[in-house]
Amino acid sequence: MPQISIVVPVYNAAKYLPRTIASVQAQTYEDWELLLVNDGSTDNSVQIIEQYANKDSRIKLINQKNSGPAHARNVGIKNAQGRYISFVDSDDTIEPCMMQCMYDVATKYQANIVMCNFATILGNKRIVSHHGFTCNCIMTQNQLRQEVLCRYFEGNNAGVSSLCTKFVDRVWLCSAGITIPENRVRAEDWLFNLHCLEAGPRFCAINDVLYNYWQNEGSIMHSVREGEWKQHFESMQILFEVNRRHGFHYEQSIATQCVNGSIEHLLGIYANKPVRIDVAEQIMHYPDLHKALKDMNIKKMPKVFKLIAIALKVKQYWVVRMLLKIVVK
Repeated sequence: MPQISIVVPVYNAAKYLPRTIASVQAQTYEDWELLLVNDGSTDNSVQIIEQYANKDSRIKLINQKNSGPAHARNVGIKNAQGRYISFVDSDDTIEPCMMQCMYDVATKYQANIVMCNFATILGNKRIVSHHGFTCNCIMTQNQLRQEVLCRYFEGNNAGVSSLCTKFVDRVWLCSAGITIPENRVRAEDWLFNLHCLEAGPRFCAINDVLYNYWQNEGSIMHSVREGEWKQHFESMQILFEVNRRHGFHYEQSIATQCVNGSIEHLLGIYANKPVRIDVAEQIMHYPDLHKALKDMNIKKMPKVFKLIAIALKVKQYWVVRMLLKIVVK
């Protein structure tokens, strides 16, 4: 039985899969299994996986009809044999020492969750993001709230809501009854990690930069999907509830996040062709957005966002449309 199960959801990732798989095979810690969950790919992703699986028995292919990455990851968790689970996206890479570092810390401190730092790869640039947490110890529950959970409100997320910066004890995860939400268009990892943090885990952060996010053209994270904007407002409502539950005072921060996120959605809509004017208009007139516009801290916004937010607040929608068109040109 392997100690680590690495779960990778795969959908039409043939272009990047060899790079991702090679980074797993390069691990200095070798007692792992790689579960590649094919989510109904229509390219030659399956053939690529089969080629690797035929040469390395640790690599396993699981097929499912197209059901989305959340379902694919849950299928991976259900099929995992390792004590620990790590998540990797099909177009990203991990550093050769990642599994060794995460495993050593998890076993040393009997941690339920270990979190590392990450880097974003943009062309030839590697931009490192540091979480800045207390490292190499099990955080107290107060530290977990004040250092980690609060990042959901403060804007500098630093990988807190990402699955891929985490190394999770599968036994703990199953006993806590936490799964990856499958009813979301996006940000299912955001909600999964929030549930994990609120479950009070033995949490340990390390300072190593071990995961590489590759910003590839046409990535799933760059597309705009139906119903996504409404789930953004649902997420903000969840944050308000967490804020109340823990006695935080982040109301203004949540409102600002709500407005920033709404503007990002509007920009995404205008950047994609054909432009869904009907959806953009729904967002601009949405009551929850206008409530957030009243409570936001406009000083915390980028300059262009400030202009769009002011125009939205005073309901000068023609100005909003003009600004959106200018920004996405």
